[in-house]
Amino acid sequence: MRGKGWGLYAAEMLPSGQLVCEYAGELLSTKEARQRQQTYEKNASMGYLTPARLVVKEHLPFGKTCMKINIDATRIGNIARFINNSL
Repeated sequence: MRGKGWGLYAAEMLPSGQLVCEYAGELLSTKEARQRQQTYEKNASMGYLTPARLVVKEHLPFGKTCMKINIDATRIGNIARFINNSL
């Protein structure tokens, strides 16, 4: 796909659902995540820094409760930040 990375290739067959690695980064409040996103968008427009943010929304089984987790791997992260956008 144009404008994307190289993709992810494994040296051996991986069963469906196999854990490859955990996504690591800074755990942020929603407020901090929004502030960083604004900064990242500004920096990206000037050609700097490619952000690596992951937002997970988990709908809990009781009521209409939704838990939102913001993880920013831009400054602190691991190899998963590169895998995330290749899937």
